[in-house]
Amino acid sequence: VYDRYHLVLNIFEDRARTCEAKLQVALAALHYQRSLGVVCAEKDGPTQGHVSLGDTNGRSQKEVFWSKTLSTERKIRTELAKIKAHRDRHREERKKHRWPIVAVVGYTNAGKTSLIKALTKDADMEPEDRLFATLDTTIHGGRLPSGIKALFTDTIGFISHLPHDLVESFRTTLREVLEADVLIHVRDISHPCTDKQRLDVIEVLKKLRPPAEL
Repeated sequence: VYDRYHLVLNIFEDRARTCEAKLQVALAALHYQRSLGVVCAEKDGPTQGHVSLGDTNGRSQKEVFWSKTLSTERKIRTELAKIKAHRDRHREERKKHRWPIVAVVGYTNAGKTSLIKALTKDADMEPEDRLFATLDTTIHGGRLPSGIKALFTDTIGFISHLPHDLVESFRTTLREVLEADVLIHVRDISHPCTDKQRLDVIEVLKKLRPPAEL
C-alpha cells in the first residue's frame, strides 16, 4: 500500500528524463525517507534517493541513516546548484533581448504543452495524454498576435495538495514561472473538478511566492 506522496514520487521518477529532473526527484525522495524515519528498499521505490546503510561501524542504524541521507542531500544540492547557475546564465542572456516571457501553468494534463505547440508551431513538442508528462521547464520561441517575439515557458503540472517537499525540490525549475511577465493558466473546463483544480493551481503558485504583479 502506497501513501499519496510515495505514489506521486513513483510517477515522478518514471517521468524524469533529464539530469535535473532526476536530481530533484532524488531530493524529494530523501525528504520522504526522513519523514518516515526508515530506509526505503529499492523494490519499494523511489530508487533515485535510495540510501544504503552498509557497515554501521558501531553506530545505531538511525544515526547512520541520518548521516548518509544528509551527505547524499549535500551532493544533490551541489549538483542542482551547478544546474541553477547554468540556468541563470541563460536567463540573463534572454533578458538582454528583452523578449516578453509567458509562463504557461495549470493542473497536470490540462493541455499546457498542446497550447504552447499551437502558439509556437514547435514541431519538436510532443504533447502526451498522461499525468506529469512534463517534469522539466522548457522554453519555446513564438510570436504574440502583435508580431512581437516572445518566449513561452512550459512548466510541470500541478496537483491538489502537492507535497511541500516536492515544491521545494522543484523550486529551481519553477523559478522560470517567477521570472515571467505574464502567467497563462490553462484549464480543462470539461473536467468535473475544474473549479477545484483552479484553486489547487493558485495554492501552489502561492507557495512559490511570485511577485505581486503576477
